[in-house]
Amino acid sequence: MPITKEKTKPIYEMPKEPVIVKVILKGFMVTEINQDKPKARIGALPLKTSKCHWPKVQVYKITPDGEKLEFRLPDIDLTKDFTLNVTNPFRPGIRKYQYDDHNFMRLDEVDCDRKDFRWFVDLDEMHGTTVKVEWDRLNPIFTLDNGLFHTIGRSDTEVRIKKKGEKRAKRFGKCGTDITARTYFKPKGSKAIFKNGSKELFSVDSTEANNGVRYLIVYDCNCYVGEDTSDFPHVYDVISDYGDQFELVHEDYPVVIRRNPEVYCTGGNTSGK
Repeated sequence: MPITKEKTKPIYEMPKEPVIVKVILKGFMVTEINQDKPKARIGALPLKTSKCHWPKVQVYKITPDGEKLEFRLPDIDLTKDFTLNVTNPFRPGIRKYQYDDHNFMRLDEVDCDRKDFRWFVDLDEMHGTTVKVEWDRLNPIFTLDNGLFHTIGRSDTEVRIKKKGEKRAKRFGKCGTDITARTYFKPKGSKAIFKNGSKELFSVDSTEANNGVRYLIVYDCNCYVGEDTSDFPHVYDVISDYGDQFELVHEDYPVVIRRNPEVYCTGGNTSGK
């Protein structure tokens, strides 16, 4: 099927309002961040699929004087999903930051803003179709109903790409390795609640925010096992409908992303079906 085009316009200028809750998303993840949908979903590889990509979740409370304190969480169950729900936000919905409306040129580092969300791998664009994520193959899943998403980390060097059967890899450019979601509050009546399953891990409201309290959630799916090949092929463990040219047996992965001298483990984003 053709690539799903989002109707909602992105944010072209980074807001100057204070960020009350910031979420940092790192490493291998498959995401569905679509501005036309009420929620964004971030899927991690379950332990049975990959022992090194299960997320490490940390929460920090930023005090009014700027001190960063690791927040003591109740026992976290990584077999249960995470949610960040925001009521009455200053900037509603799911939004992406991009520098302008021009076609994104991954090989142009001069004119492309480092924070542009489009640095993150677009699975739909890569496959020429809107891929389908098999969400029951991902665990845990982090769902957010509010946030401005943008890139905060890119590969140090250019990434090369090749399809199965091709002898020579082609230039792909740099890719986003870490992304973030920013949540903004109104002066009154805003509240954010972070949960693991049905268990509340923390909440913050406008009163605390007005007093200078902030929160940082780090959702780290990075691989800390040294390998000489990328884990990008795990994408094909959890997506389907990615195009006839890639209809191969399960163990023959269509696309390999590598870097030199180190290997990036990254997934990608889809607009979702």
